[in-house]
Amino acid sequence: HAHPSGPCQEGSEVDHGGNCTAQCADGYEPWCSDEREPRFGCQLRCHASEFRTSFVCKGRPCASPNSSSIANAKLSTPWACAEGPLVDHGRSCTPMCQHGYRPNVAALSCSLTRLSPPIFECLGLPC
Repeated sequence: HAHPSGPCQEGSEVDHGGNCTAQCADGYEPWCSDEREPRFGCQLRCHASEFRTSFVCKGRPCASPNSSSIANAKLSTPWACAEGPLVDHGRSCTPMCQHGYRPNVAALSCSLTRLSPPIFECLGLPC
């Protein structure tokens, strides 16, 4: 999932002692091996024709829908997914509705910052 112009923002060659700012294709972010989590701008240092660390491109997470924008969503948190404010790439959002309501979909799938479907509804349960 490398960037189309190459893995380093600085170009195809990095001088000895120089840095490579890792870059990935759209929807992905670099995760340098010496860091605890992915972030844009992580860098690899070149030493004697080798980089001291490496990186992988990790799919970016999806933002959970805002619970206040969904009628009858559970309002105990500002986000409408049981997983929290962010849903990892490749994982699913479990919709949360108020008591007496159920979501119209079982889950929303996250792929490269986009939920599918992008939103859900909370439907009233019959008596």
